[in-house]
Amino acid sequence: MDVTSGSAVYQLLSAAKTFKEIYVSEFTDGAIKEFHKWLNKEHGAHDWSYPAKFLAELEDKGDTWEENEDNVRRAIKKVVKWDICGGPLQPHEVPQVDCVISFWVLQKISKTKEEFKNNLKNVVSQIKKGGWLIIFTALNMSYYRFGKNMDKHFFLAIDGNFLRAAVIDAGLVIAKFEILPRSKVSDVLDHDSVAFLLANKKLGG
Repeated sequence: MDVTSGSAVYQLLSAAKTFKEIYVSEFTDGAIKEFHKWLNKEHGAHDWSYPAKFLAELEDKGDTWEENEDNVRRAIKKVVKWDICGGPLQPHEVPQVDCVISFWVLQKISKTKEEFKNNLKNVVSQIKKGGWLIIFTALNMSYYRFGKNMDKHFFLAIDGNFLRAAVIDAGLVIAKFEILPRSKVSDVLDHDSVAFLLANKKLGG
């Protein structure tokens, strides 16, 4: 299951090679509309060919970038609207899954660290016992700029220690945790590093 901000596709290109069924959650009707435009190859859909081409070159397995995109389209089981702050999804909306991918989103929707922990637990509730959570996010970042006017938007600043503790508190066992320092300076984002985390939902949790 993909729990990511906006109608992004890049994080699903590799996932579709492992998971035959993928659920996608979005926060807004607009994001759902944009995702469906890409899903149905409609005119005006966002162009995600660059990451698809990059993956094809990186893996060098003979798959074309078009095949990488079509793998994602075939794997999409359902696109749902989910306000994570409002609680877990109902089983009839999306069943528990083997893996949840979450890129950037929890800090965009959480105004406090306590909200972050609660929202993380709502995300974890979608994972089967024994399943996995993959998080990729920015650390020590307080804003990002977006839109035609590059307006500044809030982003909850957390560090690696807090992220680790929140994941453990949510009932997960961390299998891998990496922090990489920021490589480029830009006023679009003010983070100092990015984090990748892989964690398992305990069978007895």
